[in-house]
Order: sequence, then structure tokens, then C-alpha cells
Amino acid sequence: MVTDIHIAVNLYDLTLKVWNVQGITTSAGSPAPGARRLHTSNCLDDIMIIYGGGTTQPADTDIWILNATAYPTLAWQRMNIANASQGPNLRMGK
Repeated sequence: MVTDIHIAVNLYDLTLKVWNVQGITTSAGSPAPGARRLHTSNCLDDIMIIYGGGTTQPADTDIWILNATAYPTLAWQRMNIANASQGPNLRMGK
């Protein structure tokens, strides 16, 4: 069982109607988002997108992708946005 909530993802199986807590292995070359609150997260098929919220700052504009297409292998990817100045402003809880 995963005990560090900062590296765990809770997956819900719609068919079996059960939760599965899945740990994510990270390394120096594979960072993970920091713990955050009041963020936005959306799923599209087997991809989860996390935006904004608070980490060690009051709010940020980080975009993180969790790709579950190779489940049970899960990996975070921090996205670099070419036109970040044209995107949404800092936000938390909106």
C-alpha cells in the first residue's frame, strides 16, 4: 500500500466499482508535481491534466500531465507552454 500521499494516485475502476491506490515511481529525470490545493484537474480518456492551484507559492500556472495509457506504469510530465503569457493568469480555487 502506498503511504506517501504525495506520490500516490487514487484510480477508480468504473467497471469493478473499486478504488486502487497506485504509487508513481519518480526519479531526478522524472519529477512529479508538488502537493497542491485548489487546482483544476480534468481527464480525457487515459490522460489527466492538472493546472494551477497552490504548492509552495500562493498559486502557480504549472501544467502537469499524468499519462495512464501504459497502466500500471504511470508517469508525470511537466508541460512547457510556448505562449504562457497568453494563457490564464495565476489562479487558485477558481
